Amino acid sequence: MAEADLMQIGRYTLRTWGIRQAERYLSGLEACCQLLADHAPLGRECGEIRPGLRRMEHGSHVIFFRQRKNGILVSRILHERMVPASHRLEDQR
Repeated sequence: MAEADLMQIGRYTLRTWGIRQAERYLSGLEACCQLLADHAPLGRECGEIRPGLRRMEHGSHVIFFRQRKNGILVSRILHERMVPASHRLEDQR
């Protein structure tokens, strides 16, 4: 689901602000995810949404993820105005 979120963010940003801003914003999201993979505790705990879930804000979006043995698993990348509890997370069945 996070990949689909990223594609949607890219399409919207491209359509709204153009190629340069889309590339810059997506690169920033990717860098943020890499930072979290290297330093997961930087993300805030948000167990009230789902146990073990963490979050990190980047621009107008929030990256929801779980810490794993060798990095992180990004569940969703949602716009800051979206209510996370009303969106399906990748680890939900």
